[in-house]
Amino acid sequence: NRALFENKLLLVQLFKKIQNEASLRNDRMIFVLAPLIEDMAFQEKFGHLPYNLSFLNEHKINLNFFTGTSIHQVDYRKLFVDQKWGGHYSAFGNNIFAKYIEGLLGEAEIKL
Repeated sequence: NRALFENKLLLVQLFKKIQNEASLRNDRMIFVLAPLIEDMAFQEKFGHLPYNLSFLNEHKINLNFFTGTSIHQVDYRKLFVDQKWGGHYSAFGNNIFAKYIEGLLGEAEIKL
């Protein structure tokens, strides 16, 4: 699909620019992808995400990406209040996701 290819190419170019800028500044970038309710349902059913981030390695993009799907230890339905536009996180879901990000930042501080 040409549109998908062009979108992926645009994303690759964006990440490469971010990577170059971070390198110039000697910064460490961390991207946390908040999963949609559909992502969590797909993962529960098939055991993996509906998208593949391997293109990052293919294009030598060395940024830190975390999908947030490791928060699936709880019933993912409790993380959301609805299913509109991919689902809005509930107060419980926001708290769980915040703890997940806090853990990532704690690990990042240790590694620096």
